[in-house]
Amino acid sequence: MRYCLQKLFFGVKANVYVPAENLTCTRGYRRDADRSYPCPPGHYNNGLQTFCLPCPGGTYMAHFASDNCIPCPGDKITDEEGADNTDLCRNPTEVVPKATLPSVSKSTVTRYAWWIALISICLIALCLVLKR
Repeated sequence: MRYCLQKLFFGVKANVYVPAENLTCTRGYRRDADRSYPCPPGHYNNGLQTFCLPCPGGTYMAHFASDNCIPCPGDKITDEEGADNTDLCRNPTEVVPKATLPSVSKSTVTRYAWWIALISICLIALCLVLKR
């Protein structure tokens, strides 16, 4: 039998497990084996998945066990998914883009790999000569 964490118990959140009907759980919770757990802040579950999803960009959720995320106020956006408070909502001009690594061509990688292989062979040969 599967169980879900009861979301409210006399108006207060409680760690009470109740049987799940049709293997589904309360919205805002994720299933793990035969139990369910509340989604953490910055995540939600609309009842269609068995796992919690991060709040999409431009939204946030500050509470546990949410079934949706709240849009940032005004025209604000977030730097990335999974925002858990309004402090992470910023004006578009304030958002810091994710760092990107410089691209390296395949020929550069191949050239360095060839040199590393050659130096390794030379070091092995030197070790064998010095060992005699």
